[in-house]
Amino acid sequence: MGFLQSLGVDLRSLNVSQIKRLCVSAKNGNSFEQELPLGGFGISRYKLDHCLAQIAKQSGVVLFEQTRVNEINFSNDEFNIQSTIGNFKSKVAVGCFGKRSNLDVKWKRPFVVG
Repeated sequence: MGFLQSLGVDLRSLNVSQIKRLCVSAKNGNSFEQELPLGGFGISRYKLDHCLAQIAKQSGVVLFEQTRVNEINFSNDEFNIQSTIGNFKSKVAVGCFGKRSNLDVKWKRPFVVG
């Protein structure tokens, strides 16, 4: 929580669910439960992404939403990014996507099924 709060995420206003125990269960019904001394919280990925996007915009970051990255390569100390709205060069690139994205499929990442 400390890291997100240091970025400006107001977890209280987001009404996150506090998590104090972990329970892992198997298909056969066996389970394992454990206290989480440091705790945790549950939040929607969409809610967190939206909050972080708003903080970034307020800090002057330009976001290209509803844009698909088709290719990204790193050479000569910069990223070359090909997207549906044009090509870009950047010193920094952050990938924010779920597994099985078009890039994961293209890169043949081992966790992509089908």
